[in-house]
Amino acid sequence: MIRNLTPSKLFTLCLAVIFSFSLSVQAQNVTDDFELIDPEWSTAPADEEFLYDLDEDGEPAYVNQGGTYNPGTGNVLIPTVMDGDPQVAVLDGDNGEFIDYLPMTEDVAGGDVTLELIEMAATEDGQIFGINQVMEAEIRIYHWEDESADPEVVYNEAHDMPDESGEWAQWGQGLDVHMTDNGLRALVSGFQNSGILVLEWDDGAFTMADKLETGDQGLGGGFGTIPGDDDRVWTNGPNTQAALFNLENNEVEATVDEAIINLDHYDLDYIETEEGNFILTGPRYPDTPFSVVDVTDPDDPFLRHMVIFEADQAVENIQLTGFVNFTNDGNAVVMSSNNPVMHFELGIGGVETSGEQPERDFAKSISLDQNYPNPFNPTTTITYTLEAPADVSLDVYSVTGEHITTLQQGMQDAGSHQIEFDAGQLSSGSYIYQLQAGEQVLTRTMMLVK
Repeated sequence: MIRNLTPSKLFTLCLAVIFSFSLSVQAQNVTDDFELIDPEWSTAPADEEFLYDLDEDGEPAYVNQGGTYNPGTGNVLIPTVMDGDPQVAVLDGDNGEFIDYLPMTEDVAGGDVTLELIEMAATEDGQIFGINQVMEAEIRIYHWEDESADPEVVYNEAHDMPDESGEWAQWGQGLDVHMTDNGLRALVSGFQNSGILVLEWDDGAFTMADKLETGDQGLGGGFGTIPGDDDRVWTNGPNTQAALFNLENNEVEATVDEAIINLDHYDLDYIETEEGNFILTGPRYPDTPFSVVDVTDPDDPFLRHMVIFEADQAVENIQLTGFVNFTNDGNAVVMSSNNPVMHFELGIGGVETSGEQPERDFAKSISLDQNYPNPFNPTTTITYTLEAPADVSLDVYSVTGEHITTLQQGMQDAGSHQIEFDAGQLSSGSYIYQLQAGEQVLTRTMMLVK
């Protein structure tokens, strides 16, 4: 159980909370207790000279705000600035070790089309794309044919912000490039930006094909394209539910409830493996978990993993950028701005090849409802149901795995039970509550807002 973990495990650089469970509308069915593990590898920008520049005081000037996984090579690409010039560091995806920088040309390094990367994308065949972050300037997209090729500017146009965008609306944090039946297509959006640009590849450059307006949904923080499906994409944004979005009719077809993925998430990726279809979402801040959600049935998503990145290990310059990517073998590479690049083994299988989807059959003899109200301050009610008498334990944890309190312990009769939780002595943030009855364990998250 978590309460018996040693301090050394609780204060490692990055912890992952692995849940083997499904989530229906009523509860998340956990088949095991929490397990805290380290990433397979972690590369901290402030510790690696190839990932940071120095400011005028000789201190690291944190400039790592985006990146991507290159499925063509298995490497990780991190844009940075070295000696005042833009660079893209290439890291070995197996161990995080520095390999080299992507080639640069004089114009891209410091000329009329200077690269100021915020986000990157790579296609299955290893083509690489990068995009500038802009507010009122031209959107500029760069293209490397592969990791040894010089970059070329393949898009350079200005676009106004949609009417429903926020005060700090930008283009550039949201980028995806993928193959369709008609060739390469790029999707572009950004922070507080309610629009999505659809760009099509034509004779070695991108041209605009459509400009979608998502209204106050604010989608486009990250994109997870679906192989073989040119019409739909998984996407999300800050304060917005992750959604299956139809690019053809501009409509949301399915969403993931905030009880599964809270709204403090930004960036998203999608993968199909032997075990099902999954989305990976990244947090706006390091103390919010990265989440892996099974969306094999988009109308019945369930949480598979949560990866915890401790705020105590974050640098002061925390922004809403960063990236999350599945690897070819179904693992994850994640980063929140200017914080360590980390690689986690998720155990969800490699890329799907058979086309067959797994069957899921979870017997349920207990249920755990979402606490009400949620968010709450400072009290909330937790309701759960037992189909038979059981020895029950109801516990509350922080998102870093620290045991907060036990709300119920001991035998209880069958039926519905309610427990009031008073968080008056706790700080605002996300908390985890876990019900164990016999061999079954159910888990949910709740949000305290003071």
